[in-house]
Parts: sequence; C-alpha cells; structure tokens
Amino acid sequence: MKSTFSVLFYIRKNEVRKDGKCGIMVRITVEGEIKQFSSKLDVDPEQWDTPNGKVAGKTQEVILTNKALDGIKAAIISGCISNCRAI
Repeated sequence: MKSTFSVLFYIRKNEVRKDGKCGIMVRITVEGEIKQFSSKLDVDPEQWDTPNGKVAGKTQEVILTNKALDGIKAAIISGCISNCRAI
C-alpha cells in the first residue's frame, strides 16, 4: 500500500499584525488527514515565496528563518519515519 505524506508551509495573509508581519503556519498531510499548527515564525508577506514555501531574499533574517523552516520540516519527517517503522 502506498503512503502519502507532505509538509507545507504557508502564511495567513488575512491575519497581518500591526508590525506588518504574518505568522508562518505548518500543514502536515498523512493519508489525507490534515494537521495544522503555527511555526512561531513571522514574515513580511511581500517576502513570502508561496511556490517554494520559504522566505525570498538574502538577508541574515531571511537565512535564519529559512533554516528554522528546514529544521521544522526535518524534525517532522524524522518523526514520521520513526513512527512508520514502529508500525
């Protein structure tokens, strides 16, 4: 049986804070079941690269945010692999 799994990062453009930034959300889909939560990271909506699910740019803040997103994704994938092996 084929298993489906995906991790997606997106921003909530409809919830812009006073400082002009939006929260970055995480969506995990496993076998059609969706779970969503906040990454606790923020981004200027103008800098968000939707197709790639990352922040566009080369500033230190952008690099650190993208590294944090990569770390979140790696932790999710690692946890999924561990859970799949336990079954």
